[in-house]
Amino acid sequence: MNFNKEGVEYKYVAIGQERPDINILKSQAIEFIINLKALISKKHQDEDLLQKKKMSSLHGCIVRLKGILRQSERLAQYCQEIYNLKLPNQKSFTAFTHDYALFDFESMLFQARSLLDRITFYISKQQYNQDCDTFNKLKNVLENSVKRDLMVQQLIELIDKTTPIFSGLLIDSNNKKSLRSDLIHKSTIGERSSSGFGINIISEHKVIRFDHEIKKYPLMGSAWLLTKYITFFTLNVLSLVLEYNKKILIEDCEPTWKNNFIHFSSFLDPSLQGPRLSIIKLTASGFEIKTRNLKPNVLELAESF
Repeated sequence: MNFNKEGVEYKYVAIGQERPDINILKSQAIEFIINLKALISKKHQDEDLLQKKKMSSLHGCIVRLKGILRQSERLAQYCQEIYNLKLPNQKSFTAFTHDYALFDFESMLFQARSLLDRITFYISKQQYNQDCDTFNKLKNVLENSVKRDLMVQQLIELIDKTTPIFSGLLIDSNNKKSLRSDLIHKSTIGERSSSGFGINIISEHKVIRFDHEIKKYPLMGSAWLLTKYITFFTLNVLSLVLEYNKKILIEDCEPTWKNNFIHFSSFLDPSLQGPRLSIIKLTASGFEIKTRNLKPNVLELAESF
């Protein structure tokens, strides 16, 4: 069909996409994303080619964020599957692995770091004409910028607020490689998994669910935090560079799904006096059951079922 034929009219149908939050963000974050996308679209219609290029870059950042939210949504579904398991009404221990959860968490790490580096390059090159595409170095670029405007100060504040969460998971810290670096260059998520999901029935209708751990990082716990902080960082950065002049609060970026898994390693009791609970240690030939003393307050986190 020739759409360039003069004098001929054509009808078209526009089909709306799914919600930009993939159903896991609060209404405040949803509205913020929709408004940013509308502003990007409006600015992209400018005839200035540089402006168009900038808006294409920012649109790409929102698309990448959407990919991260998709991984978070899938992990939320796995959480629900585990919560819905039928459990015996007696003291027992159940353990298992979930390969798809590992794959999605790994993808989430890679996409999240990619998004941070893409935002870094945009800010460094297109805002301050500096060559930098590594998030770890963004703060130095901004601090050494000749143009020390209000935006620089606000960007540094955002970096300072989110770096403690990203350190170790996405970015190297204290001369130690991040989990993301280790997985992408030297290892696999299966090799680095130190324990699988563990369900301890401690009494009738009382259960403690332990998270899967990768190099001592809790899988579901880390995914929940990354969803919150990567959303907070991305939306506020885009708001600044687009001159939207609005901020979104960190609590408004929390995912709507709940993580009730407990981080086993953070409750280890050095006194060896606390209650003894179990998880599985994954090995190349299968698994081993590990039973350890945990701090007594872990029992306060038990849930009814």
